[in-house]
Amino acid sequence: MGNTFSTVVNNTLSIVIPSANVAGPATKAIPVVGNYIGHAIEAFGKLLETIENAKSNNEDVAAFRVFLVAERAKVKKAVDDAPEDRRPELDDQFAGIAGVLSRGKVEIDRFAALDPVRQLLYARAIKTKLADLKETLKRQVDSYVTSSVNLVLENQRRELERVMLEKLDPVISGTAQGKDAPSGCMQDTREELLRDIIEWVNSPTGPCVFWLSGLAGTGKTAVARSVADRLAQAGIIVVSFFISRHSGRRCSLYDIVHTLAFELARVHETARAIIVQALAHDARLNQLNIDEQVNRLLLEPLRAIATASSKGSVVLIMDALDECDNPAALVGDGCLAKLIPSLGGPGSIGKVKIFLTSRPLAKIGEELGPFVHRLGREVRLHEIPTSDDIRTFLGRSLTTIRDRRNISSPWPSETALDTIVQRAGSLFIYAATVIRHIEQDQSSPRRLLDDILSAQITSGARTSPYLEVDKLYLDVLSRFVDPSNSSHLCTQTPLTNRVRRVVASVVLGRDPMSLQLISSLLDMDIEEVLPVISGLSAIWTPPSSKDDPIVLYHKSFPDFILDSDRCPDQRFSIRRSTAQEWLATGCMNVMNSLLVRDICQIPFPAGQNLPRRDSISDIDTRLARHVSPPLRYSTVHLLYHLAKITVADISAALVNNLRIFCQKKLLFWLELTCLMGPTTLSDLIIQ
Repeated sequence: MGNTFSTVVNNTLSIVIPSANVAGPATKAIPVVGNYIGHAIEAFGKLLETIENAKSNNEDVAAFRVFLVAERAKVKKAVDDAPEDRRPELDDQFAGIAGVLSRGKVEIDRFAALDPVRQLLYARAIKTKLADLKETLKRQVDSYVTSSVNLVLENQRRELERVMLEKLDPVISGTAQGKDAPSGCMQDTREELLRDIIEWVNSPTGPCVFWLSGLAGTGKTAVARSVADRLAQAGIIVVSFFISRHSGRRCSLYDIVHTLAFELARVHETARAIIVQALAHDARLNQLNIDEQVNRLLLEPLRAIATASSKGSVVLIMDALDECDNPAALVGDGCLAKLIPSLGGPGSIGKVKIFLTSRPLAKIGEELGPFVHRLGREVRLHEIPTSDDIRTFLGRSLTTIRDRRNISSPWPSETALDTIVQRAGSLFIYAATVIRHIEQDQSSPRRLLDDILSAQITSGARTSPYLEVDKLYLDVLSRFVDPSNSSHLCTQTPLTNRVRRVVASVVLGRDPMSLQLISSLLDMDIEEVLPVISGLSAIWTPPSSKDDPIVLYHKSFPDFILDSDRCPDQRFSIRRSTAQEWLATGCMNVMNSLLVRDICQIPFPAGQNLPRRDSISDIDTRLARHVSPPLRYSTVHLLYHLAKITVADISAALVNNLRIFCQKKLLFWLELTCLMGPTTLSDLIIQ
């Protein structure tokens, strides 16, 4: 094993597992795994039996017997110590040992068959043969013992790494391998840009940072995913995170750092050793301030990679910086503004590359700009011509719809394609939403496309680059509440009120919302929520069950629905503070209804305090059994929703619910937050 591993194990094993025995406990029985181990142990026994039966007074034979007993003991201990599931890896070495022992048996048999006079004459020869066998056997046994010890150490290293890395509690759904990972670019689109990025990665003297900025809807995330896929296919180590403000943990600064560190440890041995050692030597590291965590979990391992003599490199991909819950801290001195200069110095160029995407927000540009201009490059995606790529996407997608729905040609017309491409401008999201709207609507695709092309917006920011997207979103909403689209800008109805509340919960929920969660928080039947979710499937992914998350296709929809200038239709426009009051009230109702003392039914002696979470072996099972998703969500996110309500929107019902909560449920809430673990407590402290 390498020096790095030895240092980690020797320095940290006593901290992590105080009672561990590095050599592993010996056992009496010899579990025989595979024929070779059995043959070797049997061969030892047969050779010793042969020596006993020979009854020779030859000193060399007697010494050889003592040697065999000692070597057999070494082999037995090595077999016991080796991890049982990995013993077959040592079969080849056992074959060698068995072979040497078989040759020894042949020689002893031959020697024993001689009469005493011939044995005396043959003494010098047998001495030489036994010395040769002894040397060969010792070499074989020592090699096996070394391999066995290495397996023990490697297994302990793996266990140490597993225990340490579990502390990071990564958000795998935010990585390129996660089940919620975004899709990449359609084949044959964005090819020139993707080639440019891959060339930047492969350039040993190129800048260390590539910042892809662009308006919402221009396809930054799809480009980032395609870059991750192409680099992985080329055998380049990639560590990625796709930030999303619609998932509480995927936008948390601490979770972003922890997941990047976990992924870095997973794919790079040098980084893994440094990260594991840091976590093992400071049990509080994953709870310290962000500066310290970035230093020890990202900067130090990346710096080690950047200055290593090996040719291997790592590409760090961070998508949607602007969606982090604290973008200033993410791009500021505590994180990226510290990483970039440290990794872009002399001698490190080419080893670590950082690919970033974000909207062109001033607060991000102010922090990143100086470093990118000096050590990297910026490409503005919305300034790159996209009409050909959007036309390719539209042509293929509409042709698929035409074939599936048996629409006669020619459809769509070249004029219709030209109009959609023109309206899309640089926004891929417009074209993608048009396709989803047509795919998921049960009316005539011909008529729907014509209506989309003729749609108008009554008021709002008519010079906005999102004007056409806004018209499209408004058309999707209007068609759901009024299929004839004859009541534009009409007054509220029970249906439009229900739509606003459901949409608000999906848009402003801290975690991906499910039918069950929305139903509980809004105090609606699932049968009331489901038609809204299904009817607006051009905006989000409809779930296949009541517990599946509802995922927005794009961040441009929340921007639209929460901005009264962009969404002037009062049937749908949502005020943030009002919606936060709805969600906070829902959290209160859920907790006032479901919270009870000792909700997880943990057995402990009367008169004693509730045991610590880490002393309850089945705590996760108990939480899953007794704490429903709505109660879990309410426990974690109540404070966040309360903090976002303006004074004017605090209702009498909310105040009354809060009074009941503080009088009757507060202690039960604190009990549950402690049982749910440090991540929950950290979230509450931050909130």
